[in-house]
Amino acid sequence: MKSLYLPYKEKEMKELYKIGAYLAVLALAAGLWVLFAPVASERQTASFLDAVVDQKYDEAALLYGGLSADGSAGRWAGELRRIYEEDGFHLHAYEGLQAEYDDGCFCHGHVNLIFDVQGETIPVRAILVFGEEYKPRQVCAIPHPEQKTVPGLNAWNRLVACGGFARG
Repeated sequence: MKSLYLPYKEKEMKELYKIGAYLAVLALAAGLWVLFAPVASERQTASFLDAVVDQKYDEAALLYGGLSADGSAGRWAGELRRIYEEDGFHLHAYEGLQAEYDDGCFCHGHVNLIFDVQGETIPVRAILVFGEEYKPRQVCAIPHPEQKTVPGLNAWNRLVACGGFARG
């Protein structure tokens, strides 16, 4: 018995159900991505920062997404090692790592970095930019405007943030 209230034929209804199921699968996939992306970005960045804290610069170079595939990882790791050995500038710890959703993606975030500069610990806020495979592409350390000069921070930003926002 056909319903008098549905203006659609059975074949048309099956097509509408298929479209609805397809849209539900897309919505589920988008929801899973929104749950997975920040965790992946935070995990990759934590692995990178852990390697830098542990002074495993070659490992950090592999986890860093801001390098080209031209074999520059060795030079990058060597330069990071140099600022530690020559300038006494080292990432001591980090906290508050967070990926943030903006403009349709988890493309950036924040972290608090704690640098050891010749035996003195200096906290600095950093802005994160994530690249391919959720790897950190930039970790830009920006000192507070009232903070004193941080020796070595420009070298850090040239290596890890592709620019010099720091004073020092």
